Parts: sequence; structure tokens; C-alpha cells
Amino acid sequence: MRNNTSRYKLYILFILPIFFISYLLYLILYHKYNDLENINTFNSSAKIIKTASLLLHEIQLERGISSGYIVKKEENPYIKKLLWQQSQTDKAFIALQSILDKGDKKLDPIVSEIVKKLQKRKYIQEKILKKSISFDEEIQYYSDINTKLLQIIYILTSKFNPDRDSLLPINILQHFTEYAGLERAIIYNQLLSNHFNENLAKKLIYLKHEQDERKREFLNSTSEESIQIYNKYYQDSIAKELNICREGILNKNLNHNSAKRCFQVSTKHIEALFLIADDILNSYLQEISLTQSKVQYSTYFVLFMSFVSVLFSILFMFIIRNLLKKEDQYMQELLIASYAFDAQEAMAVTDLDGNVIKVNKAFSQITGYSSSEVLGKNINILQSFKHDKTFYKYMWDTLKKSGVWNGEIYNRRKNGEIYPELLSITAIKDSYGKTINYIAQFIDISDIKKAQKLAKFQAEHDFLTGLLNRRSLIRRLQEEFAKAKRHHFQHAFLFIDIDNFKNLNDTYGHEVGDKVIVALSEKLTSIVREGDIVARLSGDEFAIVLLNIGSSEEDAVDGSKKVCQKIFESLKEDLHIQNHSISFGLSVGVKLFPDGEKNINDIVSHADKAMYQAKKTGKNSFVFFDVDIEEKMKSKMLLEEEILQAFENDEFTFFFQAKVDVLTGEIQGAEMLVRWQHPHKGVLFPDYFIGAIEEMGHIHKLSIKALHKACSFIETNQYQKTLAVNISSKELLFQNFEDEVIEIISSYDINPMLIELEITETAIIEEFDIVVEKIKRLQEFGIQFSIDDFGTGYSSIEYLQELPINTLKIDKRFLQDCSNNSNKELIQIMINMAKVLKMKIIAEGVETQKQLQFLQENRCELYQGFYFSKAVDEESFKSLLKKGEEK
Repeated sequence: MRNNTSRYKLYILFILPIFFISYLLYLILYHKYNDLENINTFNSSAKIIKTASLLLHEIQLERGISSGYIVKKEENPYIKKLLWQQSQTDKAFIALQSILDKGDKKLDPIVSEIVKKLQKRKYIQEKILKKSISFDEEIQYYSDINTKLLQIIYILTSKFNPDRDSLLPINILQHFTEYAGLERAIIYNQLLSNHFNENLAKKLIYLKHEQDERKREFLNSTSEESIQIYNKYYQDSIAKELNICREGILNKNLNHNSAKRCFQVSTKHIEALFLIADDILNSYLQEISLTQSKVQYSTYFVLFMSFVSVLFSILFMFIIRNLLKKEDQYMQELLIASYAFDAQEAMAVTDLDGNVIKVNKAFSQITGYSSSEVLGKNINILQSFKHDKTFYKYMWDTLKKSGVWNGEIYNRRKNGEIYPELLSITAIKDSYGKTINYIAQFIDISDIKKAQKLAKFQAEHDFLTGLLNRRSLIRRLQEEFAKAKRHHFQHAFLFIDIDNFKNLNDTYGHEVGDKVIVALSEKLTSIVREGDIVARLSGDEFAIVLLNIGSSEEDAVDGSKKVCQKIFESLKEDLHIQNHSISFGLSVGVKLFPDGEKNINDIVSHADKAMYQAKKTGKNSFVFFDVDIEEKMKSKMLLEEEILQAFENDEFTFFFQAKVDVLTGEIQGAEMLVRWQHPHKGVLFPDYFIGAIEEMGHIHKLSIKALHKACSFIETNQYQKTLAVNISSKELLFQNFEDEVIEIISSYDINPMLIELEITETAIIEEFDIVVEKIKRLQEFGIQFSIDDFGTGYSSIEYLQELPINTLKIDKRFLQDCSNNSNKELIQIMINMAKVLKMKIIAEGVETQKQLQFLQENRCELYQGFYFSKAVDEESFKSLLKKGEEK
């Protein structure tokens, strides 16, 4: 039964392509037939156009002769010519009607309607012969007929032409010819008439213009071949003679004797246009005939291929039948092999390209892929991407060379899990020694690997906490020590010991002690950064290696200090273990490295000594081993204590430095600068203490103090100039900073526009959008803003365009050397940029007349510096203001 099913499947597999090819050939034949039909229709329409063009030409000749005939009062010599031309028109009409009757029935009904109207022309021809029709009626009649003929041509070129633009020149030429024919009728009429008609003269001008337009349109829209045809028939001499006739009529210089010559000239003009259109149509018909032959040839070729495909189909079916007979001979052999294939070991058979041919049950159990999911797919669907190209190249080179490869490899299950396997690949060869397949045999060794990994982990980690043990720590420390020396990193080694751990064990027992150790290990691990090293050295001793903690020694100290503070902060709350509230302290020794140590033993030893020093100083603290750093840290701690004392004792005061008009020397405002009236060291400048205040987080307190002082000074002294207060970059990002500033200023009876807040470029770049919104709100209240130390940061013109800033302050470093051309150019750029952005510009640090003169020459607005006045106390600044008012 299964064998028969296979047979049917094979038959179907071969019948489907045959059916597909047959269907494809049918589609091709169908399209070829449609193409042939379209070409025949196009050929028919082109012939109709050709016949309609001839009729249009004959009617135009008839109209010309008729126009002269009906105005001639005496015996008319044109009667024979008119009768002959009417007979020619009749022949052309009969030819058109005949071809339409035999033509395609798909023609639009409007064509039939037009033909019916054309049949009434006999009535008009008789009226012309009797001269019972006016010239205007005669012109109108022929124009109507020609218009309808043009409609026929337009319908045929539009509806039955596959490429509408290809016959567009014929349409244009027919309109060109119609205007020429109408012109000829008017010329002939006027030359034979005894009366000059002003309206017809204007009509002549209009018709000439329309002919020129059609000529231009034809030459612009047609092909190069059609232009050559045009040049072949259309002669400039005809156009010149025709212009003479036109001008003669318009100037009333011609008489009856000129009628014959002008009629002949205009007739030659019309015949040339007719020949051009006829020649173009003939070229189209030749092209259509050639295309028709090609399509017929391709149709015959497709029919021939259809016959060939049928023969091949029969031949293939015969071949398949023979192959199926041979297949039966192998079925029994394959059945026996299949029992051996389904063993406990996973197996997969592939072709030479690695495409799976057969897998057993063990393969599906290990990989998760069923047989149907992998058959026909490449074996690399199991690839884990844990091995590089070199690994696989070596595998295949070995396999092709020796026919066998054995080894461990990582592959991927269907669910995405990566697993290790022990793999053996063997090449299967035919009787000639040629490799025809590969068979892969493998077993899952995940359990073995897990056991090995667990054994390795236990050897390298502390059994209680899971942290690195001492041996692993020493190995890692050696690696990081070498990297630090090579790349000049700043690392820190923290030696940590639990204070009085023995007493804790004695009091609560070892079980509680172990839980304390585990809890501390979890706290230490959560505090450090990812990549830092935490280890347990022994019972109550731990170590932390802070990697690359800072770019400088001072940064490394600060970073280590912060980690230590976090550790002690985490121990403020008691641990709750077995209904006990347990508190304990730590002693931490800190050693920065590399710092001249010969080996890692020195690092551990120095940190250990620092830890014992911490125990001596009272425990629950940390100590740096390095004496110099320790001294610096002590100095810093002392400075911080003094700063806190200074806030309590109100030792910070404010000096005023005037902002002066560059040209007039008048004081336009001032900047408030903080000073520290130290009880022992005298007046200290901001460089000494501002950085420490910012680190302590008290800079906002100082800024608020400065803002109160500025508002109080303005209110008390009725001060009416701007007063600038420096604001730290971090303060702008405070959530309610603007609310607090507005509240403070509103508590004083002052104009908010007198307050100016100076910020640095750094404050602008960080959180730009937030800063802009805060500045806008404060400006709406009236406060002004300036950028301090402009030119030293990273502000771009794009930032400045979007920032609502009132003033730019040029940093004093640019003015220190006015002879430096680069500095001069930079200052000039800044001044010009401020003017373009409609901002005020002020230069700080002006100390010499030369510097002031340079600013005057470059039209800087304001300056401040020692040249006018250094920063002075409040009373001295009042004196400066008073002197300025007296001037």
C-alpha cells in the first residue's frame, strides 16, 4: 500500500509540472492571439484614417472651387472643374463608407452617426451648383463635414491605437490641413469677389496663426522620420507664394487675375500636407505589417513548443515507470537498514551540501525537531553560533580528508536552548570510493557539562556565600593588576572585616553567624557596580576590588569613599535573623593601586594594615593606606567642617563688580561675587571653597542667600540698574527652582527685570529642553539671563538660536593677550554673533587700556574688570555709583 502511494506521489509530482507548462503555453497563446487581434484592429483603424484623410482632402478641394464658383456672377468657367471635383469627393466618400461597412464592429456608434450626416452632402452640392447658397453657408457646411471627419480620425487614433501618441501627428496634420483648406476657400472667394470683406480678412489672419501653431505642434510632437517626410514634401517656395497671396488680399493689392495663381499655390500647400500625412500613415502601415508577421511567427513557435512539451511529457512518464520498478528492489534493503538506524544514539543522514535526508527518533528527542521539520533543510539549523568560521572550516577539511570527524560541539535545540553534544561525522562512499552522503551520530552531554561546571564553580567560589574565594580573588587580582599597570587604570582594593564577629558568634550561635555572613555578602554585591569584584577571604573577612574607579588619584579617592559610605549606610538598620535584631560594624582598609607595588601581595598587605588602622581608630570606619591621600582627605574633611561652621556664623558675604559701558564709561549694572570672611584666614575667594560647597550639596543654599542679598540691596538703595547673581548649573534642574526664585523676588518691592541670573554653558547643554522651559518661565516674570564664560564650553549657534538669553559674557581668557590674532578674531566673531542674535555682549577681565580700546573698536557694549574696578564691598560700590551720578 505504501509503495503504491509513493508511485502516485511521483506521478503527481511529474504531472504537475506538465500541467503547469501546458497552462503557461495556453496563457502565451492567449496573449499572442490578443496581440494579433489588437494589431489587426490597429491596422484596420489606420486604413480607415487613410481613407478618411483622402475624403477630407477631396472635400477641401471641393470647398475651394465652390467658394470661387458661388461669387462669380457672369458665366462661370469653373463649372466643369467643380463637377469633376464633386465626383472625386463622391468616390472618396464611397471608399470610406465601404471600408467602414467591412471594418471592425467595435467602432464607436458616433462614427456611424457621422457617416449618416455625410450622406446629406448631395443636397448642399446641388445648392452650390444653383448658386442658391451664400458663401458663409457654404463655408459652414464644409467646415461641419470636415469637423466630423476629424472626429472620426480622433476616435480611431484614440480608441484603437495601442500607443495614442504614435498617431498624434496625423491628428495635428489634419487640423493643419483643415485650416489651410478654409484659408484657400476665403482667398479664392475674395479674389473673385467684387467686394472686400473685412471679417474674412480677419479670418485669414486667424487661420494663418492657427496653421503656424499646428506646424510648430507637429514638429515638436512627431518623430525624426516624420520630420524627414515633412521636409520632403513641404517647400518654402510654396509658403512664400502663399504669404504673397495673403498679404495681397489684406493690402487689397490683388485682383481677379491673381485668383488662379493663388488657388494653385494654396492647393499645392494643401496637397503637400496631404502627402505628408499619407506618407506617415503608409510608414505606420508598413510597421504594422512587419509587427503582424513577427507576432504570427512567435505564435507558430509557441504552438511548436507545445507539441514538443507533450512529447517530452510522454518520454518522462516512461522513464519514471522504469525508475519505479528499480525502486522496489531497494525497498527491502531500506526496511532492514531502518531498524538499525533507530538506535539510542541520535543520527542524521545528509547529502553532500548538508541537507537532511533522514533522522531517527533519538535525533528528534534531543533536538526537539520532528522528522518532517528537518527533512530537506540544511543541518546548520542546529548551529548555535558559539563556534567561529575557523572551527567549521577545520571540521570540514578533516572530514573531506579522512572521511571522519569526532569532537565536542555546541548546537541549538528547536526551543532555542544551546546544548553540548559529542558528535561523530562519517562520510558514506559508493563502490567507486566517491562520497555520496554524510551520517552524523551524537549524544547530549549537557548533564556531564553541568557536573563539570558545578565542580569548577565549587573550586573557585565560597560554599556559603557563592562569592569568589581567596584563590580566585588572587587570580583575578593578578589579572587586573597587570591591566592597571599597562593602561594606567586607578583601582581600589577594600579589605573588610566584621567588628567583634567572634562575640556575635558566641552570643547568637554559628547558624546566625552564617546568616549574617550571607546577608553582608548580598549587601556588598548590591552596592558595587557590575564588573567590580567581591570575594570572601575567610570567616569574617571580605574583599572588594573597585575597577577603574577614577581617571585620577583624587577621583579614585572620592569614588572609594562613596562606596564605603554606601556600605556603612546599608548597615544602619538592624538585621532580623531568627527573632534577633542584630547590628554590627565593619572596619575597612582601602588601598589604591597601582602605586609602586611590586606584586599583589603588597596590595593585600597594605589594605590589611589600613583595615587594622581603622579598628584602632574606633572601628566601624574606613582608612586609606596612602599617607598623602589620607592627609588630603583630612584637609578636605576639615574644609567641609569649616564651611558648615561658616554657614552657621554667616561668614559668607557678597562683593560687587561694576559692569561698565565701553564707550561712555558709565556703570550699567553689576555682578555680585561671593567672598568668605574666614575668622582666621581672612577674605577667601570662591576658587577656594565653591567646589567643596557644590560637592556637599549646599550650593543652592548659597545661591538663595545671594538672591536675597541682591533683592534687599535693590529695594534698600532704590537701585535701578541690573544686578547679576551666579546660579550653579545643577540648580536649574531642580524641580521647583523657578517657583522658589519667583517667590523670593516677589517678596521684595522691586522690578524683576533688575535681576539677572548668570549661568554657564554646561548648564545649557545638559537637559537642554528642560533648561529652556525654565528660562522662558522666569523671563516671562521679568528676570534676565546671561551666559557666563562664553566660549569655553560647547554651545553651538543652534543652541543659541533656540535659547531665550539676553546677554553673552566673553570669558576673560580671550582678552589676556589682545596681540594674539586668534583671540582677536574669536572675540570679533562673538561680538558679531551676539548682535545677529540680538543679545547684549559684555567682556570680563578687562585690565588694560589696550584691551578696552580693542573692545571699543569692535563695538562691544559692556565690560567689567580691574581696569575700572575690582570687586568691592557694598559701601565701596555705593561710592562708585555716587561718583558716576556726579559725572
